[in-house]
Amino acid sequence: PMYKFGDTVKFSSGLFRSPDYGETWNIEASTEYINTVNIDFSGNVFAGWHNSPNLAESSEGIAKFDTTSHEFTFINNGLPNKNINKIKFELGFLGCYIYMYCCTDSGVYYTNNYLTEINDINNSSAFAISNYPNPFNSFTTFEYTISEKLNTNISFVIYDLQGQKIKEFPYLNRSEGNYTLEFDASSLKSGIYCYILRAGNNIISRKINCIK
Repeated sequence: PMYKFGDTVKFSSGLFRSPDYGETWNIEASTEYINTVNIDFSGNVFAGWHNSPNLAESSEGIAKFDTTSHEFTFINNGLPNKNINKIKFELGFLGCYIYMYCCTDSGVYYTNNYLTEINDINNSSAFAISNYPNPFNSFTTFEYTISEKLNTNISFVIYDLQGQKIKEFPYLNRSEGNYTLEFDASSLKSGIYCYILRAGNNIISRKINCIK
């Protein structure tokens, strides 16, 4: 789905959603002075407000939108300026967490702990991947499926939570089909690790758990 904000008429302003890539739009929440909307790599929807200087009371800052309850949860702690012009997201630590950047009237601010827990990242319709068992002890098997031929190289890397590369699988097959990768984890310590499967702008990042 796509999201946009209405900002031309005060009392018709709000957050709108399109299920058909802009053909039709439905209002999700009525609120004044939304100035920007964006979606992070985990599919979470965020809105930012820019208030009129003469406005006595209004929503301000940045908030996460719950697509089920249709309610906003504000995350303004530590944000010096709550007039938001733009929201942008970048993958941090090669996909294991997400940076949120807020462009405000007084500067650009960022955080990587805007959610209690970052969900697994999957913005790809071109491929899918899973591993079993998970948690695992000495070995785990990754199964990945490519649903369309890719015109770019595929990168698959496993990292620890300090950013150290544990294992890289180069030269993965780019043709359509189902494939498996065996990972020998016998030398790993117990802990949480992160894998990233990437082909161009297609990214899947998930956590895996090694238990000894």
